[in-house]
Amino acid sequence: MLNQLSTDQKQQLLTNIEAYQQETHSERLENAKTLTEKLNDSDRFDAIEDILGKLTPAQKQRRDQLTKELNDTLLMRIESQKRWLSLFRLGVQPQNLSVSESQLTVLFTELSSYRSEALITAQDHNKNLYQDWSLDLLESMTKRQKDTLLEVIDEYRTDFIKLAKNDD
Repeated sequence: MLNQLSTDQKQQLLTNIEAYQQETHSERLENAKTLTEKLNDSDRFDAIEDILGKLTPAQKQRRDQLTKELNDTLLMRIESQKRWLSLFRLGVQPQNLSVSESQLTVLFTELSSYRSEALITAQDHNKNLYQDWSLDLLESMTKRQKDTLLEVIDEYRTDFIKLAKNDD
């Protein structure tokens, strides 16, 4: 589709993406209390409590410990998004109407291609912390939490079965 766009349309697309990025980056930075302070992580855990019910004091303590150990990746993610746009700009090349399919394929299929090593490392660290906490949570769940989780899983299973039948 990019090959079908005129030079002006490609330039407008790049301008729109850049404006969107700047707007979202500004919002993210405004929402961060400070750049050196860990971001408030409680929203990430609200969904868990919505499903399981209130966490036990030990579960909350482990959650709070996890939150302190998380890497703040906000600035690194913003830089990666800027790098993505620069590489996309090169792939589109609005000045001569050609599209570098190989460049764009990498951008859309190899998500780590434009991320810095520092960001990849920080995200891997955070992912491992979440996995460890999730395993700890599973092991420390009360009977009521387990029953509630099984009910939610069963609801999803039932929905998937209905969707699969509708597809046939």
